[in-house]
Amino acid sequence: ILLLSGHESHIIVDFMWLCKQNHIDILYLPAHLSYVLQPLDLGTFSPLKSHYRKEITDLTYLNNVATVKK
Repeated sequence: ILLLSGHESHIIVDFMWLCKQNHIDILYLPAHLSYVLQPLDLGTFSPLKSHYRKEITDLTYLNNVATVKK
């Protein structure tokens, strides 16, 4: 599942078709609802980002590679 804002720039037919071909479901979030969706940042995305950062750090340490910046 791919979460996108409902902004018109994200609604591109070619992109939507590519997602469909690759079995990616797109979920468009309604505009002006960030205050309602804020719990997703804390409860879902924050732990995901922390885990991802840890994995990247571990991989860079194991491979002796420079740290990945934002």
